[in-house]
Amino acid sequence: LRNYRAPWFTTYVIDQLVEKYGHDKVFGGGLQIYTTVDLELQAYAQEVLEQAMRNLSRARANRGAIVCLDPRTGAILAMVGGPDFQHDEFNSAWQAYRQPGSSFKPYVYTTAMERIGLKPTDSWNGSPATFTGYWGKYSPENFDDAQGGMMSVATALAQSVNLVAVRVIIKVGPQNVVDQAHRMGLDADHTRLKPYPSLALGSGEVSPLEHANAYCAFANGGFKVDSF
Repeated sequence: LRNYRAPWFTTYVIDQLVEKYGHDKVFGGGLQIYTTVDLELQAYAQEVLEQAMRNLSRARANRGAIVCLDPRTGAILAMVGGPDFQHDEFNSAWQAYRQPGSSFKPYVYTTAMERIGLKPTDSWNGSPATFTGYWGKYSPENFDDAQGGMMSVATALAQSVNLVAVRVIIKVGPQNVVDQAHRMGLDADHTRLKPYPSLALGSGEVSPLEHANAYCAFANGGFKVDSF
């Protein structure tokens, strides 16, 4: 396996093939497999991840992943599941579930646009507050104290203002955001996204592959695609 030109991608494909056809057929059946990988992009993605890991060495980061998809079709063009396949074959691109943080916020705003007619020009409050509901008491903070006050939804998303996202998810309903995320392809087994206000700040867990897959809808005019 370590001799593969794209080991992260190749082992992902083999895993799918074995599940579908069985070990004997895959390794002894004389199959020819045609894939979507772009080897030039794959090599570049590996270089980018290795450089990122070096940059984050002071933060003691030891894992990372990159997934590149064609948003029109869902074709996986490149997949890097870690810094060094020879030392650790665990593929973080699709096997690791991590909190997406603020990159989850677009799902919140998408839900609100569909359900309550939220517009980018609408004005919302970004000031700190404590919110009480079935979740108990929740007192989130912004990354920067200067992010408080009234602002447009477009500004709140561009500046990743936590308190606006939290107010929006409470207004639209956390369960509706969970349902929307499911429709876009996140959390297929319906076990990792919980309907709480903190979900707006990425408290659930997703894999890089499913997260990138769901984001394809933002790039292709709103159509869900399935990665392959």
